[in-house]
Amino acid sequence: DPNGVLVRTPALGDLAAGRVGLGAGICTPLSVLAPRARHVPGQAARVDTSARTVAVELAGDAGVRELAYDHLVVTVGGTWEDRRVPGATAHALSLGTPGDALELRRRTLTGLALAATGTDVEQRRRHGTVAIVGGGLAGVAVAAAVAELQAAAIRARDPGLADVARVVLAELKPRLVSGSPRDVSDAVESTLGRAGVEVVTGDAVTGIDTAGQTRRSGARVDAATVVWTAGERAAPAVETLIDADRSAGGRIVVTPQLQVTAGDCVWAAGDAASVPHLLAGGDCPATAEFATAAGKRIARNILRVLDGNFPMAFRHQPAAEVVPLSAATVTRARGRILTGIPAAVLSNPPAVVGRRITNSLRSLRRASVAPVIPLERSAVHETESATRSAVTFRRGGVG
Repeated sequence: DPNGVLVRTPALGDLAAGRVGLGAGICTPLSVLAPRARHVPGQAARVDTSARTVAVELAGDAGVRELAYDHLVVTVGGTWEDRRVPGATAHALSLGTPGDALELRRRTLTGLALAATGTDVEQRRRHGTVAIVGGGLAGVAVAAAVAELQAAAIRARDPGLADVARVVLAELKPRLVSGSPRDVSDAVESTLGRAGVEVVTGDAVTGIDTAGQTRRSGARVDAATVVWTAGERAAPAVETLIDADRSAGGRIVVTPQLQVTAGDCVWAAGDAASVPHLLAGGDCPATAEFATAAGKRIARNILRVLDGNFPMAFRHQPAAEVVPLSAATVTRARGRILTGIPAAVLSNPPAVVGRRITNSLRSLRRASVAPVIPLERSAVHETESATRSAVTFRRGGVG
């Protein structure tokens, strides 16, 4: 890997909305995740399966290094397919790094600032509009994050900006998150609608320029910021890295045991692989949960092969289907749809409980009229009320 860090892309929407900071585990060094592994900073260029070697172009123009392997695991990830729409590469922002998330936040807030000072109505609406292309898991998360960011900025700056602030989400298919059941798609669209997101389905985006986007129906959306989250496919490196059968999205077709070829020592998983879903049919969705489970299965299978056993097929079925939508969450568990706090608690109980405690303490602090009194190991915050109350912050917990 050329960077040496793992980026938790599902949290980039929260970073753009300002709900988390860069220190919230969004970027984790590989040395922390896998302390016993040796990291080679570079880009894998080609694989010689007959010689069992990988040619790596080292970072910083340090030349090419050849690595020998007994087993090879290809997990180079995925990217967005935007080459089919004119102007997408030049004018649309993709969300793949923390820098992209911060840039989206900057553009959204700058657009609202320009809308607040402008006089032309059409120009104000263009500055205040963020258009998102692609209604998959990434697209709906970005739409929810931008809507939350706009709402917070409007409350803090000028309630009158609500007339010009817009988030428009366009999806080519008939419904959002089309890989999920119908009731999940309906719940996601309803949740986004309550947040103020305008959803357009069944109408393809045919062009993007500096002033917005054009759709196949002829409709025009004037937007200062366009975000592209459509057409997920394997990273371009997969095309030249290894000779293997590929699916429509450029992903490597693997066996149920996650091998590129049955009985071979080359494995693949994540966004770079087309993994058969043995429990539900079709392919496994390209989500972090399935990628993590597949990675664990590959590790166990390699150990089985080294011990002289046959590898086992990959079977995974999550207990609940989760669609994170910034402050809101949609979860489907045991055939029931949950939204809001119950859904968030089910999907990530420790984070939600901690966030609720933090928000309660912030509310108490905003309501207080007395200063914080620093002590050696605690700080007492007193509020003016009929009965004197206090909250003590101690090391190791809250009392």
